[in-house]
Parts: sequence; C-alpha cells; structure tokens
Amino acid sequence: MITLLMAFFIMLYGMSIINLEKFQQLAVSVRGGFGGEMAKTGAATITAGSGGGGPSIMSANQMALMTEIATQVRQSLEVQQLMEGVEVHEAEGRVTIRLLAGGLLFECGSADLHPRVQRILDEVAKVILEVPQGEEGVGRVQVEGHTCDLPISTPRFPSNWELSTARATNVVGYFLRVWHVPPELLSAVGYADTQPVAPNDSEESRGGNRRVDIVILAHSAPGAGQDTASQQRSASEAQTDEVTE
Repeated sequence: MITLLMAFFIMLYGMSIINLEKFQQLAVSVRGGFGGEMAKTGAATITAGSGGGGPSIMSANQMALMTEIATQVRQSLEVQQLMEGVEVHEAEGRVTIRLLAGGLLFECGSADLHPRVQRILDEVAKVILEVPQGEEGVGRVQVEGHTCDLPISTPRFPSNWELSTARATNVVGYFLRVWHVPPELLSAVGYADTQPVAPNDSEESRGGNRRVDIVILAHSAPGAGQDTASQQRSASEAQTDEVTE
C-alpha cells in the first residue's frame, strides 16, 4: 500500500507540472489539424487576430525577425539622419514605419514623393530585401495612406480618399520600380480620415493623423495572409501609376 500511495502521489505531482514546450507543440498540431498554419521551427506564441479570423501561431523566429527589422530600420535612418518626421513601432508581429505627412515629407494636398521620402524609402527597401520572406519571414508589406479630417477638393483629388490612396500607391510604385520589391508582398490602401491616431482637435494632432504607414507583417501575423487578390490588384495598379521623382 505504501508503494501504491507513493506512486499515486508521484503521478499527481507529475500531472500538476505543465511542460510549456509540449503544450505549445500540442497547440500547433491542433491548429494544423483544423487547417491553420503551423510553425515549423522554434517555440510558438498564440496571437489573437483583430479581424475575427481566430488566433494565429507566431514562431519565435518570426518575432525575433520583426525586432531585427525594427532595429535595422531605426539604425539605417539614424545613420542617414532621416529620423525627423519618422516613427518606427513594433507590435504583434508587425513593424510600422510611420511617415508624418507634414511639409517635410509631403507637400500639403500633394501625393508626390519628396526627395527626402525617397531617401527614407531607399533605406526601408534595403532592409525588406535583406530579410527572409515567405513562411519563416516577411509575409506582407502594406502601405496605408491616412489624412486628417479637413476636407480637400482639387481637380486631382476630389476628397481625402483619393489623396490618401494616391500617397500609398506612389510609395508602392517606388518600391516596385526602383527597388524591385516582389509585387506579391506589396499592397496599398487609403483610409482617408477614418483611422486617426489622435483627436482632430488641434493642428498638432491633425499633423499626426496626416501620415503614411509602411506596415511590415510577419508571415503568421494577423492579417498577413488576407486579401491576396487585393494585394495583386494594388501592386499591378501601382506599376502603372506615375511617380514624380
């Protein structure tokens, strides 16, 4: 009886300890069985997506890669003294390079790429082309145009929708023509004033909302594999859009 009791308590103790690595492997296997993506190497982190598509498995390698991309972009821009008007953020398997669309980077009401913007894009493109792509690397580069709530109406841009979309498309076009970034990675979208990062109650706040975000997504990051048809259409349109250099 003493032997059986000892074995029983050892079993209870063993059941009370969770092997995190084995649990993560089980989570990856279960997700793979239900049609999800499986992380092939390294530990895995479960990240909840914002688009209602359920959680995604983010490998440790991809998370480290995003940190490396953010670091390389910051260092490159600092060396070239191009950080003014630029913010670099890293979160949830994505790196966001934010270009504030003030007079320094974009003329008011214009989508033409200022020479300073081109220099910034040069450094970002170098980093994108140097890092891995595909399942163990970058899965998508989405360029997002944003404006403040002040209306615009010109022959070229009847509203903020056209302005924000043109800015994003011109950035994608520059990546394609000058640096030959793979078109399947790229997409362009304009949000006008629908996604502000600050209240539009002062000129300073509006200046922060007038921006272009270059969002670099890891392959397994939420949203990285969505809307493939839209990505291809945007890349194709960007190839034919005229960019002033």
